[in-house]
Formats: sequence, structure tokens, C-alpha cells
Amino acid sequence: MGIGDWGLGIGDWGLGPIPNPQSPIPNPQSPFKYLNDLFLENKEIIINNIYKKYIFKNYMNESKSKSKNKNKKDLLEGKLILLGDSGVGKTKLINVANGKDFLDTSNVTISASFLEKIFEIDSIKYKIFFWDTAGSEKYRGLTKLYYKGSDIVIFVYDITSNKSFDSLKEWINEAKGIIENNYVCGIVGNKKDLYKVQEIPDKEGIEFAKEKGMKFKLVSAKEDKDSFIEFVKELIKDARENLEKKREALLLLKKKNKKHKCNC
Repeated sequence: MGIGDWGLGIGDWGLGPIPNPQSPIPNPQSPFKYLNDLFLENKEIIINNIYKKYIFKNYMNESKSKSKNKNKKDLLEGKLILLGDSGVGKTKLINVANGKDFLDTSNVTISASFLEKIFEIDSIKYKIFFWDTAGSEKYRGLTKLYYKGSDIVIFVYDITSNKSFDSLKEWINEAKGIIENNYVCGIVGNKKDLYKVQEIPDKEGIEFAKEKGMKFKLVSAKEDKDSFIEFVKELIKDARENLEKKREALLLLKKKNKKHKCNC
């Protein structure tokens, strides 16, 4: 076996500097003969070198893979969906929760869109997928497709709009009829910075949430994004048990599928 069979450069051998080009070559018509002889004379060293590199590379790849799988196993994933009429500020709330700047204007959401964010709460990491849904009536048929599988539902109304508050019952009933798994939910009154033109008294929002057995929070995507983020964290903590059960069920399903494939 010669060096040509390995497809290796001198640097792969670990033999030191390239031989002096001035050195005499036994066969001028075969310029690689010297290197070939050198390889044959030192093949045990070279092969050991290659083997060690191969073992080390595989060890590093395996370690990275195990680390990645461990991190994934330790991560709890959940789906959070915001529901409410068009214009209540769902998109703005999601944007500020994910570190984006507040914009006075934004495009109307068509169907749905999502962002993901990592939270660390009580030394537990959560990957939360924020789903922003269209509140417009003409897109409601499409929006419903995204309800399923939600772990956290936040119903949003605009404190300056009676209509958006009155619509909460409809949104809540709709979610109950579609989402089959266990989920936690809360109610958010947005735009508290517009208190001068407020139509829904704080007390009314609090009492409605209490009646529905939900947590309640007044927030402002424009001036108080931290309040919304803290409220989201509260709901994530409430959803922890459900998320753990969901993860275990998914891992069990993956194992069954893997076993089934092996038996085929």
C-alpha cells in the first residue's frame, strides 16, 4: 500500500516538515517514489496517527450528539396562542415579548404567524412558540386550524373597546370546542397606557376573569412590556406539569416508532 491509496497529504501524517526538495530521488521519472518509500518505512506510525485522529473525531462527534440530545431532553417545549379581535394588539404583544421594538403601526395578521423564545424559570428552560392569530372575521376559518395543540391560551381585549371585551366569551367558547388537550389560559387587557379613553373598567375585567377561573393582567405593549412578559412566565409555570407529560408522551411515541422501524 502506498500513500496514494490513502489520499492523504503530508500534513495528515504528523511526520514533521516536508522532505527537502534538494534530496536525491532514486527514480527521477517517479517523483513520488521517495515519499512512497518514506510511507512504507513509517507506515506503523502513520496508521497509528490516522487511527488516533479517527477515534478522537468520532469521540468528539459522539460527545456533541449526546450533549445536544441531553439539552433537548431538558428543554420543555410549549405552544402559546393569542386570541382576540383584530386591533387589540396581539402582534405587538408578541413582538415586545420577543425583544422587538414597539411600532405604532403594523400589518394586519392574515391566518397566523409565530415566533419562538427561550425562557428560564426556576432553573428550568422552556422553548415557547408564540402563535399570533388573525382576529378579523374573514380569516377566522383559517385561524381555527392553529388552535389545536395549544398549551397556553391568552385572550386579549383592548381596554378602549367594548366590542373587543364582549367578544371574549365567543373566543373562549371557540377555543374550548377546538383544543382537546389540557391547557392553561389567562386574560389580558391591553393598551392600559390609553386610560384616558378607557371603556372597560379594570374591575369589570378582573371580575370576568375570576368568573372564568382565569388569571388576569392589565398591560401595555407600548409602555410596559415587562408586565406582559411576567404574565407569560406565570402561565408557563402553571403549564409545567402539562408540558412535562406532553414531552414524555412524545418521547414514548418516538421510541415506539423507532422499534417498529427496526422490526420491519
